[in-house]
Amino acid sequence: MRGEGSHGLLATLPGARLISRGWVKGRMLDLTDYPGAVCKSNGDRIVGQLWEIDSRPGILRILDRYEEFYPDKSGRSLFTRRRAAVHLPHRTVRAWVYFLVRAPRAEKVVRGGDWRTRNRAQHTASSGR
Repeated sequence: MRGEGSHGLLATLPGARLISRGWVKGRMLDLTDYPGAVCKSNGDRIVGQLWEIDSRPGILRILDRYEEFYPDKSGRSLFTRRRAAVHLPHRTVRAWVYFLVRAPRAEKVVRGGDWRTRNRAQHTASSGR
């Protein structure tokens, strides 16, 4: 998402263009330094942004490396990439989403599924507000 750590990488990819804010079904976990999405069929939502990137071979592999997704070595992967329904304000599309391969035993769920809200709440708590 804009303003987050990986935005710099995403914004530099060929053809990168923000489409819209949206959500997918699942649960957002707080992995301390970054979020992790877990695919769940319950009513939880993960809030994010849908981006379009160039479809030339190799472009998606840049994101795969960043997300530690190794298609040929799934045992080493932190995340897996799969298509999911992304719900936008006026339509639903299928897009690639990175989900955790294994959820940690002690899940710290981000309520509301919005990493930015989690970051604001943590900053407010640590500053005594």
